[in-house]
Amino acid sequence: MAVTRSTASARVQSRPTIAWRRGEALWLLAGSLVLLFGFVLVYQAKSRTFAQIESGLAGKQLLDLNDLSSREQLLPFLGIIAEPAERQFVARRIYDASGGLPNVGALARLRVTEAEIRGTRGGKALGGRRGLALLTGEQFRQLKPSFVTRRPAQFRRLRQGDQERGFAEREPTRLLAEIC
Repeated sequence: MAVTRSTASARVQSRPTIAWRRGEALWLLAGSLVLLFGFVLVYQAKSRTFAQIESGLAGKQLLDLNDLSSREQLLPFLGIIAEPAERQFVARRIYDASGGLPNVGALARLRVTEAEIRGTRGGKALGGRRGLALLTGEQFRQLKPSFVTRRPAQFRRLRQGDQERGFAEREPTRLLAEIC
């Protein structure tokens, strides 16, 4: 059995203070602030204001997917699809899904069957899709900034209804991301 030759009070006094922990905390705080600043810059670059959305909709630079009157409204935005028959097919599928899309990301989840592809003239280009997605990842990435699923007035009504029902804690940034 080991014998201790110091007293409890001497052991408490002999603990060295760790000064380097303060410096480490300051560097951690500085790094966190830089990271937060980066997140703010990305958010500003990826989101649009209500005024920008309204002017884009008025100037026909943006299209509200849940307010389509015909599939021909989609065709100018689908210029990235080279085959006219494929462009018509994609426009028809998006138009059929429109009206109840929760967000623009729902387009990336649209799927086609092999039978639909075989029944489409010029549908050979669609056949090379992984998982038979309607749009490739690259096509969706190019199309997404051109579409919205709610007008700013609809977003405001949704937000106001949330507050009236007591859902004020719902994140406004998440809701804003849903309309963009």
